[in-house]
Amino acid sequence: MSCVVCSGPTSLRCSGCRSVFYCSRGHQKQHWSEHKRECKQSYALSQSERLGRHLVAARDLEAGELLLREVALVVGPKAASSCVCLGCHQELTPPAHSCPGCGWPLCSADCRASPHHASECSLLEKAGIGASALLHAALSAQVAAYSFVTPLRCLLVKRASTRSWDTLNSLQSHVEERLSTPAYVAYRQNVAKFIGDVLGLYGDGFDENAILKMCGILDTNSFEVKWVPKKYPSARLAKVRALFPLTSMIAHDCRPNTRHTFEQEDDGAVPWGRLVMSVYTSVPVRKGEVLTATYTQSLWPTKRRRAHLKMAKCFSCECQRCCDPTELGTNFGAIRCFGATKEGCEGLLVPLNPLEETSKWKCTVCRKEIPSTSMDSLNSKLHDEILERASKVNQKLAENGRMKNIPKTDPEILEEFLVKYRKELHPLNHHAIQVKYALNQIYGKIPGHPLKTLSNEKIKRKEELCHQLLEAANILEPGLTRLRADLLIDLHETAQEISRRNISSTRKSKKSSKVEEEDAEKLLKDALKVLATEKQGGSIPV
Repeated sequence: MSCVVCSGPTSLRCSGCRSVFYCSRGHQKQHWSEHKRECKQSYALSQSERLGRHLVAARDLEAGELLLREVALVVGPKAASSCVCLGCHQELTPPAHSCPGCGWPLCSADCRASPHHASECSLLEKAGIGASALLHAALSAQVAAYSFVTPLRCLLVKRASTRSWDTLNSLQSHVEERLSTPAYVAYRQNVAKFIGDVLGLYGDGFDENAILKMCGILDTNSFEVKWVPKKYPSARLAKVRALFPLTSMIAHDCRPNTRHTFEQEDDGAVPWGRLVMSVYTSVPVRKGEVLTATYTQSLWPTKRRRAHLKMAKCFSCECQRCCDPTELGTNFGAIRCFGATKEGCEGLLVPLNPLEETSKWKCTVCRKEIPSTSMDSLNSKLHDEILERASKVNQKLAENGRMKNIPKTDPEILEEFLVKYRKELHPLNHHAIQVKYALNQIYGKIPGHPLKTLSNEKIKRKEELCHQLLEAANILEPGLTRLRADLLIDLHETAQEISRRNISSTRKSKKSSKVEEEDAEKLLKDALKVLATEKQGGSIPV
């Protein structure tokens, strides 16, 4: 290493960031006025042919360190959105209030002054484009009428700040790859022509390509956020997409080393609250390592994750997990060899080349090969059966593979799936994990199945499910992640209930019960360590 001032031999290192070297105290003091702005900064901007611009660790980082906090540059409704307030973005219920200026739906007259809506309001009012009666009437429907709003807000950044515009306009759009897709054929008609011709931005230095580029920048870089507007704590949930230019430079990996949270931050001048993203390390990261986040779902198998990333983000992931036929040893996509029951083979079918969409699958023992079409058909059949069983117990299965909105149900229908396919599915296969996650959500968490009323058999079953789900999470989402925190809390509560029952039935000595309680408390401490970053800022994880 050489002195950052004179390039001479070094004998000193900055004790703050430990990443800058000096030949003497004099040069260290001389450089401080420049270095103090970046000293102790956790990240540095880097560039490579494979990743383009990306962030790396500027020093050795421990798990749970705050990497950065960034205020959203642009916030707006999704392209297909239900009727929302253009001021605070909460979903609206009848009757919707009309903006006194442009006529578009608001939750109240107060939101006309929202900084999100002010600039576009004058354009819409000038053009005489009010929201139709149909938009006000279809308050619960997903409509395309909002598709122009967020791209327009991106373009209007140019009027507000040249520096912010340069930052925004430099983000990747992949617009050339997207132009022939059905979505961009629609964007050309519904967004570009509307913004350019009707709102008059073609005469303001923008053309069709510039507008479509903003659509591409949003699709490539934006984050989807769910929040309750801070100005209206009793409001309905708002679902928006937001641009964080710096955070968007964090590279993707299907086993990320960071996690992020969102919060609304008041500064006195913005009563609606600024949307702020905080990024934390989830595992220890060495200096120079690429900082990574995931832009897909960890509980999806490789083929589904890669297809989603290719469609939504226009790149083919080649991370360690995607390259590994066993998905880091979990066998998350593996299925027992078809000869397992007929010929006695105990092998697993895994793809020969997981980066090839039509790759054959091969048994790890008998070396039997299966065409990808057969595996796709089997996976589709299993997926459909899970949906059918979930429907029978009146459950709503979220697209990301997790259960939500679960009323009182009969979990045995889902348990039967695991019994039926116990020979075909590896215990950590994604179909099995999907069902086990749903069962864990049922046992002890919903009316009809509270923890204290579960039978001893069911309470032990929940404990078993927690351990199996944690086995997958510890590999696929390791460290201080929300998935692990939720499972640790479940396991802690279950362990406490088992300990309580053991004491009341005098099945175990007080000494054994004390050990169980100590183990349960350790689980809780581990979970609280994960959740600590969210409590500090009142953040909303997505």
